Amino acid sequence: MPADAVRAVRIESIRAVYRQLPLTLGTSVAIALITGAVLAPRAGSWPVAIWLAAFAVMVGVRWWLRSRFVRLSDAAAAAPIWAWAAAGGSLLSGLLWSACSLLLLPPQAPYPVFVAFVVGGMSAGSITVNATHMASVVAFMVPAIGALAVWFAWHGGDLAMPMAVMTALYAGALLLTAWRYATQFADSVRARVELAERTDELGRANARLRAEIAEREIAEAALRQSQKMEALGSLTAGVAHDVNNVLMVIRGAAEVLRRRLGHAPGHLRQVATILRATERGAAVARGLLTFARKEALTPSVVEPNALLRGIATLLQATLGKAVHLALDLDPAVPPVFIDRGALEHAVINLAINARDAMASGGVLTFRTGMAELTAAAAAPELPAGSYVTIAVADTGTGMTPPVLARAFDPFFTTKPPGKGSGLGLSQVYGLIRQSGGAVRIESKPGAGTTVLLYLPPASADQTARAQAGDPRSAPEEHPDRPALLHIVLLDDEDMVREVVAELLESAGHRVSAFAQAVDALRCVETDLSVGLLITDLGLPDCPGEEVARRARLLRPALPVAFITGYNDPERLADQPLQLRKPFSEADLLAMIAEAARQHTPAE
Repeated sequence: MPADAVRAVRIESIRAVYRQLPLTLGTSVAIALITGAVLAPRAGSWPVAIWLAAFAVMVGVRWWLRSRFVRLSDAAAAAPIWAWAAAGGSLLSGLLWSACSLLLLPPQAPYPVFVAFVVGGMSAGSITVNATHMASVVAFMVPAIGALAVWFAWHGGDLAMPMAVMTALYAGALLLTAWRYATQFADSVRARVELAERTDELGRANARLRAEIAEREIAEAALRQSQKMEALGSLTAGVAHDVNNVLMVIRGAAEVLRRRLGHAPGHLRQVATILRATERGAAVARGLLTFARKEALTPSVVEPNALLRGIATLLQATLGKAVHLALDLDPAVPPVFIDRGALEHAVINLAINARDAMASGGVLTFRTGMAELTAAAAAPELPAGSYVTIAVADTGTGMTPPVLARAFDPFFTTKPPGKGSGLGLSQVYGLIRQSGGAVRIESKPGAGTTVLLYLPPASADQTARAQAGDPRSAPEEHPDRPALLHIVLLDDEDMVREVVAELLESAGHRVSAFAQAVDALRCVETDLSVGLLITDLGLPDCPGEEVARRARLLRPALPVAFITGYNDPERLADQPLQLRKPFSEADLLAMIAEAARQHTPAE
């Protein structure tokens, strides 16, 4: 039997004895008084009075013990002293009834039969009230019935020995019955304990299952959110690519017009307006690419506390007097490896959003710290590990759950028309995800908003390189070379190809423009006068990197430049000649000049 079940059986058996004790004592007192009244004429008043007085003392002691026991806890009730006390009380009662048989019982009939009836009934009653505790049953019956058997054997007579034997057999039968009752009681208590344990175990299993279901629901929600953001990222990156191509056409055409219009101030102002509009459109496209994590970043080792102090100084005038800016910076926070300017832009963006959420003023807090994410707290976009946290917290209006669910969606905004593009949080999301971290928002209506940026600490190698200055090789000296080149231009967008070709030709370069990679490569192979290949990165028939690889197999010294509206830092990491659409004529000509310095004319 398990230890818990044994302990429970012991406690319950003792409690049952003390629980039944008022009935036991009340019945015993009544029977003792009747017995004393019957025996007094023959045994004498004083012996019976002494016996009843002893009986009263025994009853008082047992009642006092019960009054102490009923107030005990299970732990205290399990002490062996209370089991001994219960058995001792039964023993005292049995001894008093044995004294009645040995000292007070007259040999004349019908007194022996009367006392035998009383002692037998008391023994049977003991089984009823004390069967849960075998020691108490034995302690009462052995002296009580044993003394009666001795009395019958002592006084002789024809029926003396048969009566003594019958009394002993009666006692044995009662003890066997008591043992069976005690065994059944122990089995029932054990079954109840095991049932309770299994119920508790089932409850704990259900609790674990509910917790696992809740964790799974959270993980699935995070996964769905991550998949949604990835899908939105792919969509917005494609949109940005197409927008950049259109803006390239508009900007290129506007710059051609500006050159052709000469000094016509009215027309030039209109062209300048077009160019400014393309710049604004390009900024929107860059925001989309940032959200899609396709923006080119220049990461470096950045001290978060120093960066936030600098931003706080910059924002003092911007936030206004109604907003108090507080700093809660952990001095033990390590540096992170991230594009400094992009992180500054992200924090400033969050601070401006926080200011707008506190129209009547409030507190804006920059907070840094460390977070250790366990496997249980990790998410698809945020694996387990140590992270530097940058928190931007406000005491503003907060967000409702529907707004919070769409906070990172591009172009989603709760501000009035003309007051926000809806790209602020999506740009922050893209920047932090591209830097290996994640963004979490904690917000409730009326309780303010906290945006938490999780960033991995800079590695020891990154920090060492930053401290060493990351030296770069000195630029090579190039002899003077012709500034005008024969350029092969490859772009699948007809309008982009036409406007870029016109910009190049206007600068005096010779241009061979193609829409297909195979035609451009054939020209590179057959025409040794080609001094530069300019190719779009996202071509439908052949990726721009593959075009460059094939061209360099044909002409190892030929410079290759990339123009793209879909910037991918990994694909262009080792390419020094690259421009992102929409680029200006000045940027294009500067890249051509760099290519001219790299070009070695064919013999």
